[in-house]
Amino acid sequence: MQVAPAPAYCVAQAETTLLTDGGFQITGNAADSLIVETGSTLILGSAGTATAFPTNFGVNLDPASTVTYNAGVAQVISAAPAYGHLTIQGAGAKSTGASSTLTVGGTMTLAAGTFAPGANAVVALSGDWTNNGGAFTAGTSTVQFVSTSSAQAINGSAASQTFNAMTVSKGGTSLGVGGSTTSLTTGALTMTSGTFAIANATNVNGTLTLTSGTLAVGMGTLTLNSTVSGSGTTITSAATGTVIYNQSSAGQSVVAANYGNLTFSNF
Repeated sequence: MQVAPAPAYCVAQAETTLLTDGGFQITGNAADSLIVETGSTLILGSAGTATAFPTNFGVNLDPASTVTYNAGVAQVISAAPAYGHLTIQGAGAKSTGASSTLTVGGTMTLAAGTFAPGANAVVALSGDWTNNGGAFTAGTSTVQFVSTSSAQAINGSAASQTFNAMTVSKGGTSLGVGGSTTSLTTGALTMTSGTFAIANATNVNGTLTLTSGTLAVGMGTLTLNSTVSGSGTTITSAATGTVIYNQSSAGQSVVAANYGNLTFSNF
């Protein structure tokens, strides 16, 4: 760690700089600033100790910096400040506060351990959601894909991924599914803008809310197991794509669209 002109403390880029707290809490004072610069990584926690985000600092995280929560025991992720890239690793469960909003401007990576947001918590994500072996206990959380300037992806080494609720608010850009992920399940799905190009197999178990944007089925299969609300979103499909309306009770709305294959079941 370099000491910049007082009162700022700077984790500087020297190709790639790592600062790990080694399980000791980093504490400053109100006159100090902690700056994590482009390409640098701040690692919090050790195998046996869960540390918190550095306290009593003014904090400046570069959009291309990374904060890694690394404890081998339960560890709480601070909702402030907004992160550049955020990585979850270490064996311990990582949680957020109830009804908190975790803002991540870059990639959210689940490398190991468990990420379990608090009740009704929100993850507002502008980069990719990458699951490379971590567990996601979604609870009652919502993951919002919100970059209006660049494409985003749900990807990683996980073959299937599950969310409690998703919001796609992408402006004129898109959300896709890539890497090894071929199956996606969510509770509620809300489309407010942009394009969501679904996985090979996508299941929506909660309400599908169609405000605006495009739901692109492509050659995949979209199964809708609950209420469909609104009509402001366009559904597109390749000739081999399939949409299955599968609500078990009466009253499921069917969106006017040009379908490849259309199935009604479970009624």
